[in-house]
Amino acid sequence: MSNLDYPEYLAFGDIGIDIGVSIPHLPRPDEKLWADMVGEFPGGMAANAASAFTALGGKGGVVATIGPDRFGQIAMDDLQTRGVDIRSVRLGEDPTFWTLALLTPDGEKSLVQFHTPAVSANWLTFDWSLLPKASIVHAIPDDEIQVLHLFERSRESGLINSLDFEGSLERWPRLEKVLALTDILFTNRPTAESLNTEIERAAHQFKAMGAGNVAITLGDQGCLLLDGSNDFYRIPGHRVTAVDTTGAGDCFAGAFAFGWFNGWTPLECAQLANLMAAMSTTAYGSRGRLLSGKEISDLAKQTDYD
Repeated sequence: MSNLDYPEYLAFGDIGIDIGVSIPHLPRPDEKLWADMVGEFPGGMAANAASAFTALGGKGGVVATIGPDRFGQIAMDDLQTRGVDIRSVRLGEDPTFWTLALLTPDGEKSLVQFHTPAVSANWLTFDWSLLPKASIVHAIPDDEIQVLHLFERSRESGLINSLDFEGSLERWPRLEKVLALTDILFTNRPTAESLNTEIERAAHQFKAMGAGNVAITLGDQGCLLLDGSNDFYRIPGHRVTAVDTTGAGDCFAGAFAFGWFNGWTPLECAQLANLMAAMSTTAYGSRGRLLSGKEISDLAKQTDYD
């Protein structure tokens, strides 16, 4: 096989199902709420990022684990339909990972995740000979030691490493070692504020820890970018009618990587990702509306990005 037959972008992480329910507001302690079922939607951070990269015209692949159940089959069928490379997805014995997405009328969400061993990337049977054939490797906050090993091997092969990090910084004691091998760091406001309540300073702190470029997503307020030259950008959000923000950050990561793969500047990558993520919130499901390259190009002509 030639490299044309292999993914350009390999996302290591999870494949899952999001069960969306509509509620009037997020529940308060001891409060009971009526909920309406919205639907079952394929999800997973790695799968979403690879799907966004592929939707724009790239060749995305996912390295993950699913269970021998209906959820796993739904997720795999969706990825195949989208053209995502699934050769590195392992069929395990544990149930497929799933999430309960609590959706409010303004499109915001809270997620309740039901953990299973199948949430991890396919570290067990991944064919490491595939790694040098890619151009960009993407990882989520999975097994810290495995991600560090992955980034070391990909760096040896001259690949770009991107990390979507969220959650507690304390649970990754080797974070600085990982960031020293990270070309592009994606994180969100809560995670950044856990490092420093001033977002701009948090970006500089992440960069001082080793990250080459730092992108912080801010929901409907857009994103912040601190690039490899220490240039700082605040990119405003787009006015859209959001119904479900689940997976918007994953979409952002995949779209940013697509721009990077095609030689765009970090600012151009962030602008593309910002627009792609905003549009992804206008339909239910984390992959409910992933625009194609032509669609995003046509839409960009209506913004300041053209």
